[in-house]
Amino acid sequence: MLGVSWANRAPVDPGLGVGQRGCGCYSSRSALPPRRTEGSTVKKLLLVALAAAGALFANKKLKAGQQEQALWAEATDNVTKSSGPAGS
Repeated sequence: MLGVSWANRAPVDPGLGVGQRGCGCYSSRSALPPRRTEGSTVKKLLLVALAAAGALFANKKLKAGQQEQALWAEATDNVTKSSGPAGS
């Protein structure tokens, strides 16, 4: 290894496996405060509510389409001839 000093190597994080190196920025035991997840929780709840509203809307449209299809099927049914007094 020409021109490489051991002082220039990135520090090895003890939490990593053999032969793996961290970036040297922070270790897993750093004193950083925990990340806030309140905003992401609200986003997730909003996404779930939006998905539920979409499912309800789709279900309503599906039922309306089925009702209209039933009406069209009834209106365009084959009419059989009756052998009554009006046909004679």
